[in-house]
Amino acid sequence: MNKALILTLGVAVFLPAATGCQTTRPEPARREQWESALSSQVIDLERRNAELESRIAELGRRIGEIEDLAAAGRREAGREREEMRDSLRGEIGALQASFDQKLNVILEEVARENERLLSRIRASRPGTVMRGYEHVVRSGETISGIARHYGVTAAAIVEANELADPHTIRVGQILFIPE
Repeated sequence: MNKALILTLGVAVFLPAATGCQTTRPEPARREQWESALSSQVIDLERRNAELESRIAELGRRIGEIEDLAAAGRREAGREREEMRDSLRGEIGALQASFDQKLNVILEEVARENERLLSRIRASRPGTVMRGYEHVVRSGETISGIARHYGVTAAAIVEANELADPHTIRVGQILFIPE
C-alpha cells in the first residue's frame, strides 16, 4: 500500500505542474478590493436605475398633461368653430332677409312702372276700346304659356303690349291680355 500512496501523492503533486494547470486564489486584500469595487458599481447602477425610473414616471406625467391640454384645445377649437358657424348663419340670414326686402322693393317699382306704361299705351289708342285682362308675369312664365292659359294667341299678346322682343318678359311685368 505504501507504493500506491506514494504514487497517488506523486501524481497529485506533479500532475498539475505537468499539465500546466494551476489553481490560484487571489490574495485576500485584492479580493476585498474587487468585492468593494463591484459593490460600489452595483450601488451606483441601482441609484442610476432609480433615477431613470423616476424620470420615466415624470415623463409619463408630462405626457398625460400634454394630452390633457391637447384635448382641451380641441374642445375649445370645436366650441369656437360652432360659435363661428352660428355667427355666420346669422349673418347669412340677415343678408338673405335684406336681399329679399330689396328684391320686393324693386319688383314693386317695376310693377308700378308697368302700370304707368300700360296706362300710356291705353291712352295712346283713343278710338279703340280693348277688352281683356291684366296679367302679372311670374317666374318661369312665357308668352306662349300665358297665351294658352287665356286661350289667345301669343301674337295677340305681343301686339296688344307692343313688345319689341316677345322672348324677353320680366317677373312682375303687367301684360294686357286681349279677349
